[in-house]
Amino acid sequence: MALKRNILIVNDESTILNFLKDGLSMYQDRLNVFTAAGVEEALGIVDTQRIDLITTDIRKPGTDGFELIDRSRRKNPDTRFIVMTAYSCEEYFQKSMMDSVSTAVGI
Repeated sequence: MALKRNILIVNDESTILNFLKDGLSMYQDRLNVFTAAGVEEALGIVDTQRIDLITTDIRKPGTDGFELIDRSRRKNPDTRFIVMTAYSCEEYFQKSMMDSVSTAVGI
């Protein structure tokens, strides 16, 4: 049996969180799906599990998704991210792209 991948879904909107979790449930033989409503809860999971992929919203109350990405990368540089937002903002797009490029080239 192949090694299961660990995915962490982080979103403060329970409807979206549950939608994504339910959508991945058909892959339970290949995936362990963790969920968190906020960044601090997510970081607690990152501290105890090796997470392969994190999908996160950027704008959240308190600590934002970029902080989650930064702190998660320090724990495990191989973690990949899917960044989501309901806000159309060029600044978020540019920042997420710069973070991706920085990691890809080892800056």
